[in-house]
Amino acid sequence: MTCDPGKVDVGHQTNCKAVVTGGKNAPTGTMAFLSSGHGSFGSVSCSGSGNGGDNANVVGGNDDNGNSLKCSVKYTPTQAGSQTITGTYSGDTIYSGSIGTFLLNAANQGDQVVGLAVKSADQSANANSEY
Repeated sequence: MTCDPGKVDVGHQTNCKAVVTGGKNAPTGTMAFLSSGHGSFGSVSCSGSGNGGDNANVVGGNDDNGNSLKCSVKYTPTQAGSQTITGTYSGDTIYSGSIGTFLLNAANQGDQVVGLAVKSADQSANANSEY
């Protein structure tokens, strides 16, 4: 489970992805995304050789990385702070369900960490004073 970018301004989108990798058989089932914070998700898009599209219920398929189900969703945070994005795979008749998480950092636009050093007005007392 990943989101890119991992740090995003409030009101801007990040793209979150989850991959379920199977063995001999491709995983099928559903993928759902949730957030521990405030924000909104777009439509879940999944790929595989089956009936994916913009549907969370998909059939996985063979790809360059073996049998896998790849799902993505755009997420837009509406409040600053850390949020855990969770991707939950339902499982199917062969594979158990699973959960993946990603810690997303949402900041108000323009927030920056700024260091401040102020020299003392009395330079003769201590030439290197910093507060």
